[in-house]
Amino acid sequence: MRSDPARILSCPAGQRAGRASRRGASRRVDAGPLAAWRTRAPGELGRLEETALARLLAAISLLGEPRWPAARSGDAAAAAAIAIRHVRSCGADSSASDLVMVNLLLLAERGDPTAPAVIAYALRALARRRAGDRGLLRLAARWARPRSHESPRRR
Repeated sequence: MRSDPARILSCPAGQRAGRASRRGASRRVDAGPLAAWRTRAPGELGRLEETALARLLAAISLLGEPRWPAARSGDAAAAAAIAIRHVRSCGADSSASDLVMVNLLLLAERGDPTAPAVIAYALRALARRRAGDRGLLRLAARWARPRSHESPRRR
């Protein structure tokens, strides 16, 4: 177990990250490493970024999510289930959803066949909330395409 305190993030029941933008407040800024899942196409994540994201995720706990340690350790079924639940309950633009989607991004980059489909689903959900952002739909289409015969990266 790590000696440093884990950062705890959650999506409180009934709270939606997109609510502020509907009231006219400024949109959330998509800067930082946790936005990688919604800015990178398949195969674009570099080794250094992958390592940094994995270290970041290793230090984070999700409150009320008992499957998170398994998902974070590479359990693709747990990772996909958590991601789908967070996108549905919190929206695709919540902090908790960013965490679980970055975890899926890492799994996708390592060759998991299910992770790209869930990423595409979340990108389409995010595009619905951000009307007019065609870039998200284009990125979702790239994630939805079956990968060519390239070999997955290995750790």
